[in-house]
Amino acid sequence: GPAEWNRRMRCTHESDAHLSFDIEHYLAKAGCVRNCVQREVCVICHSNYVRGLALRPDDETLLNIQGKLYEEGHNFEQALDIYKKLQVVHPKALDVLKHLAINNYNIGVQNYNKTLELKEKDPHIKSLQETSKEYFTYAVGHLKNIIISDPLSLKYTQALAVAYNCIGDKENFNI
Repeated sequence: GPAEWNRRMRCTHESDAHLSFDIEHYLAKAGCVRNCVQREVCVICHSNYVRGLALRPDDETLLNIQGKLYEEGHNFEQALDIYKKLQVVHPKALDVLKHLAINNYNIGVQNYNKTLELKEKDPHIKSLQETSKEYFTYAVGHLKNIIISDPLSLKYTQALAVAYNCIGDKENFNI
């Protein structure tokens, strides 16, 4: 359980002289990720991911977990960078496509919402609108592919409709 996992992590920290790295041991079958996300703070996990990624920067399991932690922390640009790396290795993976769509969509939403907060004559509004449109356009491409694979997915269909609306594509808005 978690208590045993934490005990093992303390032991690992004490024996840093030799860096042996066993992913299953460090991840404890991803139980740590669930605990981190639920508690929002997990110093032991974070240090282990940083250490793990330093030792194995291309490890797909660690990258996937790091991407999810970034998403949970609303660090969508960092999460997007992680999933772009994973897309290179797995270009057709539906899970990777979903995370690419989610992060592009969320960055688009963040920029779109910033434009709504600014006055019409603000010099930054045009740049934010362009950035928002760019991310929504990427999201649309991923969302369309997801819906092809999972046509009954209401969440992704709704996101696609919102993205079309935000980029001003009235033709496809009523999908």
